[in-house]
Amino acid sequence: MISASEKKFLAGLIIFTGVFTGLVISPAISNDPINIPKLCVLIVCASIIIGLIAAKIGAYWKLLNKKFVILLSLFLLQMLAVLLFSGAPFNQQFYGAFGRNTGFLAYFSLIAVALGASLVANAITLNRIALSLVIMGSVSTVYGLLQTSGNDPVKWNNPYNAVITFLGNPNFASSFLGICGIVTFACLLGSLKNRILSLLLTLQIALILFLTLRSDSQQGVLVLASGIAIVFFVYLSKHKIFSKRAILFPYVALAGTFGTLVFFATLKLGPLADYIYKLSVRQRGFYWRAAREMMLSHPIFGVGLDSYGDWYFAERSANAASLTPLVQSNSAHNVFLDLGAGGGFPLFTINILLSALTLLAIIRIFRRQTEFNWVFAGLLSAWVAYQAQAIISINQLGLGVWGWILMGSLIGFEYLTREAPDNPNEKQSMKRKQIKQSSISVTVGAVTGLVIGSVVAGQVFMADANFRTGLKSQDANKAIAAALAQPEDLNRTLQIASALASNSLIPQANELLDHIIKKNPRSFGAWELKYRITLPNTVEWEKAKSKLKYLNPKAPIA
Repeated sequence: MISASEKKFLAGLIIFTGVFTGLVISPAISNDPINIPKLCVLIVCASIIIGLIAAKIGAYWKLLNKKFVILLSLFLLQMLAVLLFSGAPFNQQFYGAFGRNTGFLAYFSLIAVALGASLVANAITLNRIALSLVIMGSVSTVYGLLQTSGNDPVKWNNPYNAVITFLGNPNFASSFLGICGIVTFACLLGSLKNRILSLLLTLQIALILFLTLRSDSQQGVLVLASGIAIVFFVYLSKHKIFSKRAILFPYVALAGTFGTLVFFATLKLGPLADYIYKLSVRQRGFYWRAAREMMLSHPIFGVGLDSYGDWYFAERSANAASLTPLVQSNSAHNVFLDLGAGGGFPLFTINILLSALTLLAIIRIFRRQTEFNWVFAGLLSAWVAYQAQAIISINQLGLGVWGWILMGSLIGFEYLTREAPDNPNEKQSMKRKQIKQSSISVTVGAVTGLVIGSVVAGQVFMADANFRTGLKSQDANKAIAAALAQPEDLNRTLQIASALASNSLIPQANELLDHIIKKNPRSFGAWELKYRITLPNTVEWEKAKSKLKYLNPKAPIA
């Protein structure tokens, strides 16, 4: 049997995972101060969650939605198959590509978090999750205001707009602010009788809107607007007066019409096209078509987890090569297509089925409720908004972890609340039997998970931190040693090779390039650098030129 304290601890750990993964940064230590610390926090927390569940798997099994478990298991098995049979570099697949880190380890951790969230998805936990997003919105807003006013205490090497909050990119920052703003708006509708709280929540929403506009990223504005529209629909549909068809139907028609116009505008069609369409939308189209081609050419195992960048030039359209010949990407800018390109049609399909299962859970909960519940309205709208941004963006870990927490929570809540207890006396009897303190097996499971997670995350973090130290040392030998340290990231090794070449250390650079090419023959960057630093018309030069044409067949090699 699972004690109340064990459930409470697991629920707290899930919320801690989302909050800390979203907010942690390490600009003074890491070479990658955004993604590496987030991945490490995610690994450690997920390992503890696995340990807790494994310690009482028999008791927890009764609380699990079996369809959810099957889909998560299939997701994991397909990733293992891709890891073994796709042919992409193991480290790149396991730890993820540099600047993304959305490989096997990240998704394995997200699966554990979603599974844990489904086990403790009661009304209290959902309330705490919603409040956590409101608070994170406040923290991110304060930091965003410091950034946009030029008072950021961290001196970021940031080529983007200043508003990046804790996520390293204006698009991610605005999307997350939008999601937090959605839950804040739901909280506002649920707190209208409290004037002071309503005033504070209104102020926060206004500041979030201001920052999403300042970020110059349409994602956040669209996410916020679509989410608020859904929250308001839920509010109207559960209101005693406003739920009448004469009010609800016109609202749905108006929101639907505006949403359709926005959608067509993103395709450069309709009256709003001049206000919404951007060249970046066209570029996303290029990325999506390339991902589709990867899926068609590698339907079973894909091109390898987080290996989109190795195949983009080869699979992009002639139009993309002509209009944006030098633009490279290591992501399809669509989470579904990223998984499809990396893991084939099976992983693409399983991910869609997980979304469908979540949507089904939302519909069932919605039908059960007889009055407006701001927590449910906020979380369901936040999940829908997350899915919307997932169609046009990247699975950034600080943002993605909340997508998986919301998925697990909504599916778990629907499953765990299907049948209310019939016998109050039996319920009281069960309460008396609960153990007040966690059992030895639970403690052992949690500690074991903590140790394993810390070892894995520690290696990842120290490799990145030591690379930063080696790169700043200006010592070629130290830099090379840091680049080759395990777990090695071939992109970091390429960075050192480029630095060596820039300092006329050609033999050392070539040695590293040969090492990279041996591990990843599709490394366009390695072949390009070798082509540039090798004497023209030599055998090695011709080989590099031939390989570049093979990897990038639709663009001329200068």
